Amino acid sequence: MKGTDSKEKWLGRPLSALGVILLVGALARLVLNLTLQGPMLWPDSEHYFHSASAIALNFDFTAHRAFHTPLYALFLAFLLVLGNWGSACGELVLATQQLLGVASAVLVYLIARRSFGQRIAFVSGLLVALDVTQLFYEATLLTETLYTFILLLIIYVLTAQDAVRGLRLAALSGLLCALLTLTRPVAQFYFIIPALFLVIREAPLSRKVLSFLLVVGVCWMVLLPWCLQNRAYHGFFGVSKGAGINLFLRAVQMDNLPYTGSNGRATEAYEYFKSRAPLGNRAYFDVYHNLTKSMHSESRADKLMLHIAASAIARQPAPYVAHVLRDLCLFFLAPEPGPRYCDESPQGQIICVAPGRGLSHAPFPNHSVPRRSRLKEAVVYFSQWAMLPMGLLSLLAFGAIGAALLTGGGPRLVVALFGGTMLYHALLVALFNVPEDRYRLPLNGLIIILAFEFCRRIWCAARVRNRN
Repeated sequence: MKGTDSKEKWLGRPLSALGVILLVGALARLVLNLTLQGPMLWPDSEHYFHSASAIALNFDFTAHRAFHTPLYALFLAFLLVLGNWGSACGELVLATQQLLGVASAVLVYLIARRSFGQRIAFVSGLLVALDVTQLFYEATLLTETLYTFILLLIIYVLTAQDAVRGLRLAALSGLLCALLTLTRPVAQFYFIIPALFLVIREAPLSRKVLSFLLVVGVCWMVLLPWCLQNRAYHGFFGVSKGAGINLFLRAVQMDNLPYTGSNGRATEAYEYFKSRAPLGNRAYFDVYHNLTKSMHSESRADKLMLHIAASAIARQPAPYVAHVLRDLCLFFLAPEPGPRYCDESPQGQIICVAPGRGLSHAPFPNHSVPRRSRLKEAVVYFSQWAMLPMGLLSLLAFGAIGAALLTGGGPRLVVALFGGTMLYHALLVALFNVPEDRYRLPLNGLIIILAFEFCRRIWCAARVRNRN
């Protein structure tokens, strides 16, 4: 009994739990750094680096591609200046992203503790701190880590009612939603979820309306300068372009839906696509570049590809809808994995990213890999076998959502916020892209919390049944 009591006391101490999460998270990243030596680079990393360089040197945003939003490039530019453009900039980026990763684990703990209790919070925070997918993307030059941190910060602000209240909470939520969108354009409609959350939670009707308007208004006030920048330099008013090329990839290339419309230029583009399709999975990008060259406008090329894809879907909606529903399931249960293992003989296996490890720039060199060592082998072994069963955890999480909405009890509104956030991201990926674990990564913390909440519900129900 004494041991149980002391354990209960320890679990009830937030500082002790936070200390363990911080220590474990820091140690895991320290060990990983001994085998990585600098951030891993993807093809998109080249764009982020060039854009960050232009911003750091001349505060020039015109080099930034309109497919992306600029906050991650600004983040890199700040670190370039802070690192004085030295060879250590890569390690500075890696360390900063790892700090954000540990901070994300702390946010998961704080979110869960307020609504689901100390035990679920501790276990969830600890698992996020050790999540292999999280560790992997912290070590890559991509937006995943920053996006995950800001999304969890939004959830924390919305659920931490004592920290920020009333209209200030709505304004802060709108600001954070804008920052999330400026990190990755997939979030440009996410403001609807926090706005609806506040509408449901606030009591007087006038407060509901003001909260909704503040979230939407502040979000788009922050986004407006970027939209104007895109209109001035890229010929369209909006957060980003790419809806056309992404829907073309989804419907025409992946779902193989034919275009049979009467638009001559669209028919010509579709025939060009068919000639390129057997040559590789980048045929949709070849179409885009060919249209951009012939139409002298990236914006018009994207619009034409949107027309082709939308027309193909309109004529054969059933296959597209079926594939969207399939990918909604795959998004949670079995997305395409990100971590890869390269055979760097005679050094042995290392963790790397298959698409672009050879891509390198002076401040972010892919250093020579340390020779085979027990530590490096242990890291690879851990990365291969310690992947969290996110498919199973997702099923349990949906069980918690269903139980909260159907039977009530517990933090129903918070569970609805989690569920809306999960559905929003899954649906956009299923509509426009391929399910990958990096697109699910920002949701992993929420999924883990809900999974353990469902286990707690089952445990409590079983105990009540046994007593009766």
